[in-house]
Amino acid sequence: MRLEELIAALPGCRVRGRRDAEITGITLDSRTVRPGNLFAALPGRRGDGHDHAAEARGRGAAAILAQREVPNGGRMTVVLVEDSRAALAVLADRFWAAPSRELEVIGVTGTNGKTTVCYLTRDLLRAAGRRPALIGTIEYLVGARSIPAERTTPEAPMLQALMREAVLGGCDSLVMEVSSHALAQHRVDCVLFRVAVFTNLGGDHLDFHGGREEYLAAKASLFRSPSLAGAIVNADDGFAAAIADGIAAPVLTYGIAAAASLRATSIERTPRGSRFTIERGDERAAVDLPLLGLHNVMNALAAAGAAAAAGMGLPEAAAALSSARPVPGRLEEVAVGAAPFRVFIDYAHTAEALENALLAVRGVCRGRLIAVFGCGGDRDRSKRLPMGRVAARCADEAIITSDNPRGEDPAAIIEEIARGFAGTGGRADAIPDRREAIAAAIGRAGPGDVVLVAGKGHESTQEFANTVVPFSDRDVVRDLAARRGGASDGSDTGH
Repeated sequence: MRLEELIAALPGCRVRGRRDAEITGITLDSRTVRPGNLFAALPGRRGDGHDHAAEARGRGAAAILAQREVPNGGRMTVVLVEDSRAALAVLADRFWAAPSRELEVIGVTGTNGKTTVCYLTRDLLRAAGRRPALIGTIEYLVGARSIPAERTTPEAPMLQALMREAVLGGCDSLVMEVSSHALAQHRVDCVLFRVAVFTNLGGDHLDFHGGREEYLAAKASLFRSPSLAGAIVNADDGFAAAIADGIAAPVLTYGIAAAASLRATSIERTPRGSRFTIERGDERAAVDLPLLGLHNVMNALAAAGAAAAAGMGLPEAAAALSSARPVPGRLEEVAVGAAPFRVFIDYAHTAEALENALLAVRGVCRGRLIAVFGCGGDRDRSKRLPMGRVAARCADEAIITSDNPRGEDPAAIIEEIARGFAGTGGRADAIPDRREAIAAAIGRAGPGDVVLVAGKGHESTQEFANTVVPFSDRDVVRDLAARRGGASDGSDTGH
């Protein structure tokens, strides 16, 4: 596509240089520029893409999208706009020929539960004979291809490219997690959402947004999409009214405690999950959900609501939920052989999510509940003390360890979390090395006990100040359990 055709979508832009260049792709990373690419110079919290414009030109960039003059820009074709992030979304949509027009796009936003709701919704659509793609925190599933996720919601060029690939691969719908960062940074500006789902609003990302009101506003913006044909809102959440206010599309509420359009009643805990009745008006259907925890009942209701907005009947949705598969890293039980205890891993990294996970596994715990968790560095510090309080209240003992410390001192993060235990009578040990912390928990676990390793879930790396190292909670648990088993029964574990 020629540059002049591409920028026709930006009527207010100013162009310095040639307009007839052939644009072969769009990128915002100067290191990935290929000849003929448009390089989008974006301002960031830790760096500024404008400072890398010369590098992009040296790699063959045909043009630079910028919101201010770039260093040594006299020899470059520069497209100047007021907001390069907002303009990037428009250009990416145009370059990939507006693929969201050819998909039924379901967006899921909220602090907790997005991943599980997306996987459940994907499964429900599949059961209805649809061919959905999925974009989220764990992976991007497009047709038969699974791509490890770089971030929950990709930047606009990758997002639009994935949607175009989904269309070409025969997909008719897309279920995607929509993060508050993505909404605030215009990544999804041109996506035509047909259905939007709100799970809940808790304490997270306040370091980025600046406060709870700004965080809420970012989430609520998803529901202002003019293409929206249906909104699914958690009526039990305290921010439901603020989300629903001003939605032009029909709103379907769901919940357990509140009066909602879609409800779960007669809820019973089972060894493998929950059994309940899902109700909508005069319709009723039984669900035997193979996912632990009351929060997963809520996630199932959200998915059923999204599927209903996409045309699926309640009995069909209930049947599909009853055969749902566990989501990787979300209250995932890790096999520990013949050990007399159970171990679960979970992605919980907020106080609300940690509480949900601990209460869920408490239901299958016959002995002590041991929690291993930490908090990420260079992220919202306001959730550290509340996570300590939750662990003090909900676990029998806790081991506070490193999550992804990034540029912070792990011991300082642990100290902030530990303050949540003050005056509670709860027991917590500090073991900064995550593998050692997990080893300590498994070493202490006895018959009937449950160990919950929280914070990283599906992740396969751990981030430190200047390095990223391979680290999987799942693999570490398996290895340590095998070593313990070998020590106790004399079998050869190969270690």
